[in-house]
Amino acid sequence: MATADYDLVVSGVLTGGGGGHAVAYAYRLGAGVVVPSGAWTAATEVSLASSGTGVTLRALALNVQHVPRALVQEEYAGPAYGPVQMSSGLAGTDFDPPRPADPRALDYTQQYGLGFAASATLAFWTSARGVWAATIRDTSYDITRDVLSLEYTQEVSASGRLRLTLRDEDGRYDDSGATAPLHPMAQLTVSPGYVTTSGALASLGPRYTIERVTRRRAGGRQLAIVEATDTFGALAAWRAPRQYTWAAGATTASLIATYIAQRAGVDTLSNWSTEASVNYSPAFTVPAGETALAAIRRLLADLPDELRPDLDSVIAFEPLSGDTSVYAYGAAHPIAEIEITTERARLGWARVIRPGVRAERTDPTALWRGGPAVVEVDKGLTVQARADARAAALFRQAANEAPRGALLALPHAGLEVGDVIDLTEPPLGLAGTALRVRSLRLRYDTGRAPKYDQTIELGDV
Repeated sequence: MATADYDLVVSGVLTGGGGGHAVAYAYRLGAGVVVPSGAWTAATEVSLASSGTGVTLRALALNVQHVPRALVQEEYAGPAYGPVQMSSGLAGTDFDPPRPADPRALDYTQQYGLGFAASATLAFWTSARGVWAATIRDTSYDITRDVLSLEYTQEVSASGRLRLTLRDEDGRYDDSGATAPLHPMAQLTVSPGYVTTSGALASLGPRYTIERVTRRRAGGRQLAIVEATDTFGALAAWRAPRQYTWAAGATTASLIATYIAQRAGVDTLSNWSTEASVNYSPAFTVPAGETALAAIRRLLADLPDELRPDLDSVIAFEPLSGDTSVYAYGAAHPIAEIEITTERARLGWARVIRPGVRAERTDPTALWRGGPAVVEVDKGLTVQARADARAAALFRQAANEAPRGALLALPHAGLEVGDVIDLTEPPLGLAGTALRVRSLRLRYDTGRAPKYDQTIELGDV
């Protein structure tokens, strides 16, 4: 009796309506475990080379080690061979269905490529020239005791950053060290919390990927300084290797956003639920060289959804005026500093125009507060309902981007960007006033002026 279905990676050239593109696809052949026996799943793109480039693809190997990993090699007209490329699945995924990120080149360019196999503890490369083995090290380290200072930020639909300073007197954080090596692409999980009467309590906080490690010796101290970004950093780092195009009606906006994020190695949790994100199927193009973050932001301009980081993923959510508060500041949780801002309205009159389609929307209160007019000529709009939605989206974006103030308080370990909180500060006229968290900055410092606080930037609900 089979204990697993069969996972395959295949390569070839698309004919007919496929445009002659060279492709490598992942499939699953059912053995009655997850997929019915004898049934094939739909193709999932691992790699593609456009027709006319003189490039074909050769599928080499596939294995599951923590996540699915496929090896593919490009062959150029000539013949000549490019480096072997590895495409890895998103964190926590299996072949149900496979969700591969864009391939990355390996240091191997021989004609017959590589084979790949792995156990729980060992990984093997095999080729006509040799066999190589490496130990799989999947180890986590608790580095709390060495933290001298920490500062991290999170924002709605924007990159968050972390800066961490560690004591390093014995070189334990050298990337060749055995205790807890730090190196680019390693991950850091921050778990803020408190020591309480019930013991040490902490949340599973944000996760960051290391971009830079600096080791410094000064003033008789040796330090390791780490800089890292959250999942939005991965979206900002990925650039489209070719043009991606979706025709109007081909697929939904949520699936386009999910695909773009996936190619950058970032999962989007399946909670897209707004009418626009699951029913709107726009014509959309990602030009070669554009970042995933820029492309997704353009797509979100037509949607009510926003994004926030969540460990290795980003989560879509819809900010609604009726959202209920998740926490209250002012009495049980005192506010150290606070400022509340009222500014000129950013938009009072929106006009979306295209020949045959026209939408207008005004806000009398915003007009009274000096809100200007915005005229947008959108060649992609052909349906009146979408033009109306676009005009509404312009007002929503203007409202979301308008700052309403900020507060400083002891950290709330479980607060997330996008949450709604209540504020009570009678001298400023706040009595349970609901505002939305637009960004968070947490600081921890053990220096001469110790700090453990959180700055919360606020916007309207």
